[in-house]
Amino acid sequence: MLCFPMLSLAAAVAAAPFGPASAERQPQVAGNAPLVAEQPKQALHPHAAREQGRRGIEFLGLGRLDEAERALRKALEIDPNDDVAIANLGVVLYRQGDYRGAADSFSRVLRDPQRVTKRHLLALMMRGFANARLNRLSQSLADFETAITIAPLNPNGFAGRAMVRLELADHKAALADATVALALGLQDPKVYAIKGKALTALGNEEEGRRFLAISANLMERYSSQGGAPAANTGSKSMMLNF
Repeated sequence: MLCFPMLSLAAAVAAAPFGPASAERQPQVAGNAPLVAEQPKQALHPHAAREQGRRGIEFLGLGRLDEAERALRKALEIDPNDDVAIANLGVVLYRQGDYRGAADSFSRVLRDPQRVTKRHLLALMMRGFANARLNRLSQSLADFETAITIAPLNPNGFAGRAMVRLELADHKAALADATVALALGLQDPKVYAIKGKALTALGNEEEGRRFLAISANLMERYSSQGGAPAANTGSKSMMLNF
């Protein structure tokens, strides 16, 4: 059974991930990063579009998903090319269980392969989780591999790829990815569980039980604290304020 998504990602999604373009930062990129060109906005009623988008983000943060969806769709009626509204609509659809609609929304954000921003990196990883939910494992694997290429110090890409590789029974590769994610600072019980299951499948049952116990203890701790772990900050993770 696949783990969706990492708890740190779930916490980030619950916090209404995709903020306005003015707050966007460039991710750490391997090699030369392409130039970022902002998408043009519709001249008609731009303030109305932004207001509906803001309302959608507020509703999303409160968990009022139906209201968030209505507000974001109204924003897109005014400005169909608003990447912030498109991305947040993808988050809403994902949380509603419409993984195909979510994947389609994230694909719209990623329509220009020459653009690499924090928002696009996060959309890429969210599409990876949506594709995995749809059992599109090859597409999911490709999404996480691209995310790792773009931001090799972001542990969430390795965690996502470990999840898919475990499902594909590539236990050695899943173990390697989970180990990297943990080394990069992602203290997520699901990553510990992936490592434990991979170790067990590879015949190291004692170490496997140890990591599964760590996972269970972390999960119990987070449950007693009433929430998931916070997303990592700094260069170690981009899963922050999605």
